[in-house]
Formats: sequence, C-alpha cells, structure tokens
Amino acid sequence: GTFLSALSGLKVFFEVHSAPFGRDKIIFRLIFQLKYVEKVVAISNALRVYLLKQYNIQKNKIIVAHDGVDQSWLSISVNDLETRKELCYNIDDFVIGYSGSLYRGRGIELILDLARKLHSIKFLIIGGSDEERKKFSAQSRSLGLKNLQFIGYIANSKLPKYLFSCDILLMPYQKNLKTANNGPNTSKFMSPLKMFEYMSSGKSIISSNLDVIKEILVNEKTALLVDPDNSSQWCNAIERLKSDSKLAHSLGKIAKDNVRKFTWSERSKMI
Repeated sequence: GTFLSALSGLKVFFEVHSAPFGRDKIIFRLIFQLKYVEKVVAISNALRVYLLKQYNIQKNKIIVAHDGVDQSWLSISVNDLETRKELCYNIDDFVIGYSGSLYRGRGIELILDLARKLHSIKFLIIGGSDEERKKFSAQSRSLGLKNLQFIGYIANSKLPKYLFSCDILLMPYQKNLKTANNGPNTSKFMSPLKMFEYMSSGKSIISSNLDVIKEILVNEKTALLVDPDNSSQWCNAIERLKSDSKLAHSLGKIAKDNVRKFTWSERSKMI
C-alpha cells in the first residue's frame, strides 16, 4: 500500500514495526527511494538505527515513535475486591499478572516455573488462543500447579479490570521472540503495547532486561529489570516487591507518571 501510494504521487508516512524479511526486503528498499515517502516512523530507536544501517535513508527522514496506550486508561478506577472475587481469589492473595500472546519466546514457560517455585503466590495469565491455552493448562496440571489460572482472550476495553487488580505485572520476554506468523526475532526492535498498558495501571512491573525495553523502562525507577533466562532473579524480584510495599508503590507511581508521554494522542501530535 505504501509503495503504490507513493508511486502514485501521494505523500506517505510509513510506519515500520520490525526488521523486514523475505520479499519485504526488496519492497522496503524501493519504498525508501521514493520521494513521496515523506517520513519513516520506527517504533523503537533500535529499529531506527538498524534501518539507517541497512538502507539508504536520510537521518532526518526517519523518526522514532514508540507505541502507547489510550488516554482513558490513565483515569480508570477498578474495584479490586469485585474482580478478585470473580477470579476466585481471596482478599489477601498476592496476585501476579501477565497479559498477551502465548507464542514461543513470550516467557510462559518461565511463568510456569515461577508458579512451581512460589506456590503461595497466584499467577493470572490473560490471552492466547484456545489451542495455546489448552496446551499450557495441561502442562500446569501435569506439574500439579494449583496457583496458575488461564482465562484466555479478554477484550481490550475490559482488560484494565484484570490488570489493575494484580499486585505485580510480568513481561518475561525471551531473547528469541517469535510473532504470530512465525516471522523473524523481534526482541531487538519491539515496542510492546502491554508495556504501556502495564505502566498506566500504576502497578509494579518486572521485565526482562532487554536493550529495547530500556528505551522506556529504567531499572529500580519504573520497573525491576532481570535476566530473561534466570528464574532465580525473577523469584528474588517478586519476593522483594512482595515484602517492600514502598518500593512497589514507587515503581508503579513513577511508571504511571511517565506513561502520560506515551498516549496515542501525544504520539500522533509528535508525528
């Protein structure tokens, strides 16, 4: 669409979400040479650097616009008691949430391991296809885990109700991260939607310590960043936040303050 529009003389802003692969490599090279492609928008600085290195693009033609969150998420109020009752949790349960896809590299296997080691903590997994959910639910049962709950797909408009009722939110991205169409590894260039949704919740976040994540999150300030492959570090981070409510509150508050710069309206104004 970009190529044909620019070829027809229409001015185009072209947004790129990952490194091109397959035939896209050829199409991208053609697109970047067209004068009617006014700007290229990369969703991370790492992706901008990659595109500049791989293609003949003028530096002032490519800008960075990370993904974001809807402004309405910043003013949502959730009844924790009601939501936890719906999920069959007790008021004093410590709940750790994850939302998103269950593709390979998203860290679901790590969460299963954490649930096995931290059996007094409840883990809530939101999202995934029916097939993926059945697969991991079966694995959970085979491990005898009673503290792990899969609730499947939730409409985005209803997602805050569940995320905001958790104590901690996890982003356990692995170094080799696949997409739905089994495309190339996106862990170096992504700008996860869930990161901004998590930040708007005001809850503390534990995330994999990946360079592209550090474009937004700061260790010990807006999140705890740990080695994606080291389950002991994840356990320690969880235990630390569970026992230090002051730190947990501080991380969540600063993250929520910072995410105000990353609403969709602010993003579109900047572009």
